[in-house]
Amino acid sequence: MEEDLAFHQQVIAGGDSWGLFDGAELLGFIALLPGWVDHLYVETARLRQGLGSRLIAHAKTQQDELRLYTFQSNARGRAFYESHGFVIEEMTDGQRNEEKMPDMTYRWRAGQ
Repeated sequence: MEEDLAFHQQVIAGGDSWGLFDGAELLGFIALLPGWVDHLYVETARLRQGLGSRLIAHAKTQQDELRLYTFQSNARGRAFYESHGFVIEEMTDGQRNEEKMPDMTYRWRAGQ
């Protein structure tokens, strides 16, 4: 629990963030840095209920251009981002990430 709290405090301190709640229960959140989706998370039990779409839609009202990283193996995430207008900008062998897994950068621009 303390580890989770420290992580979320770091995310929130780094930029703007928004959450979706059911009462006091956090269902999902998005954290933005200038030009970047830094984190997007939806509780596993709440997937496929439109929460991620609501968070991405809100992010698009805050910035005219967004980028994000995801792993190439994240098929569900990739389909989600592509369905929301993000396009592949770069694919790498994973040397830049902690897990050393092939990743990619997606980009979205307003009006594209």
